[in-house]
This record gives sequence, structure tokens and C-alpha cells, in this order.
Amino acid sequence: MSFDLRGQSSNIWPAALLLCSVVLLVGCGDDEPDPHAGATICASETRADTYEVGLEKVGKGGLKTKLLLAEPAPPAKGDNTWTLQVLDGSNAPLDGLTVDVSPFMPDHGHPAPITPVVKAEGSDGKYLVESINLPMPGLWEVTLDIDDGAGITDSVLYSFCIEG
Repeated sequence: MSFDLRGQSSNIWPAALLLCSVVLLVGCGDDEPDPHAGATICASETRADTYEVGLEKVGKGGLKTKLLLAEPAPPAKGDNTWTLQVLDGSNAPLDGLTVDVSPFMPDHGHPAPITPVVKAEGSDGKYLVESINLPMPGLWEVTLDIDDGAGITDSVLYSFCIEG
């Protein structure tokens, strides 16, 4: 059976085109799985640190940092707040430092969209770091650049894998 609509006045063609367009759009979905979906993105990540209270890093210049508290713990997608302590090589706390915090996603080659804010937290070399924004799942490197203003500088790196 065939139909010949030539020469007939009909609104079937606009409707047929619309239907074909909808079918094509529905059929063109992304068949690739989202690499950031699910809670297993970090299961095979070997470059990340394992979060623990007091996680210590030592820079090449000998300064030590301790991650005393992370909220949320372990670090997670979204805004994070850390309390750090900076110590010299003999474990004496260092106050009055400038600490710059730079989150970076090495696999994607981009920094976080928000610059963290660092504030001295009393004494004993403690610093509160707010707005550590980790907006997407994957490996994040958080670099702490430390400067005492008198010529002592150092840098440490914390790496955490963030689930989706």
C-alpha cells in the first residue's frame, strides 16, 4: 500500500518533520558512561593521600604542615574548610605566615574556580582555610605555599580524590 500526497493540501509534512526530529534527538543521547558518575571513581586512584586527622606533609625547605581538621572529612565535592598547623623543623609552631592555598585538578589542567581564604587561627601555628572549592569529582591537588616574610618559603602538596 502506498500513499501519494502530491498535489494535496495537507499539514502532514510539518508534523512528519517534527516527529523525525524528535526521534533523532532522542536517539542521539550520549551512550558513553559518565566517568565521574557513581561512588567508585576513586577506587583505583593511587596518587591520592588517605585522609586522617593530623595528616603531615614536609616541604623541601623542612617546614611541616599538619591537616588538623577537614570539614567535611574526608574532603568532598563542594566547599571545604581546613584547619592547618605549620611547624618548623624542630616542631615549633610558626605564626604570622602568609599561606597561599591553590587547588588544582591535574587530570583536567584547571584550578578551582574560587580562591581559598586563609586566616590565622589564634596561635600555635594554626590557620583556618575556608572556601577550598572542589567542584567536581576526580583527583585534586591542593598546594600550600608558605612564606614567613623574612626569606623562609616552602611548599607542600596534599592530594585527595573526590567522589561524585
